[in-house]
Amino acid sequence: MYAIGAIDFDNWIGPPPQLRYNQWTALAKPGANHHAFVGTGRRGEPVTFKTKRYFSTQAAADDEARAYRELTASGGLVVEYNGTNYSTEHNHLYKVLKVQIDGIYTIAAAHVGATTYSPAWVLEASWTIQATANTSGVS
Repeated sequence: MYAIGAIDFDNWIGPPPQLRYNQWTALAKPGANHHAFVGTGRRGEPVTFKTKRYFSTQAAADDEARAYRELTASGGLVVEYNGTNYSTEHNHLYKVLKVQIDGIYTIAAAHVGATTYSPAWVLEASWTIQATANTSGVS
């Protein structure tokens, strides 16, 4: 199962969410035998991927596309990737940096678990997300 916030997906195509890590900048003077390091923050690298979701009607796909766009105004979203909840397993929350609807189109049939949609409407989207916070509020 795949999800961002309260929105589920049938397919996630691309790399998994990236984890946050400490970023450091080294400071050195020419001729000196020592270095200093300055912390420049704790964040994850943005990751881009595609999703697919299947619907029985075009209206349902259109409504879901609107919900995708509303996520760009939200931060601190729980992400689930391949059954792993990144909030509980890795103590991470994510921000949607960008979402683009790639298409809404019909196909002959789609089998999702025990459900068959015939015809099925497919909603494809491209996403860019970034780990921005942890769930405990402590960096």
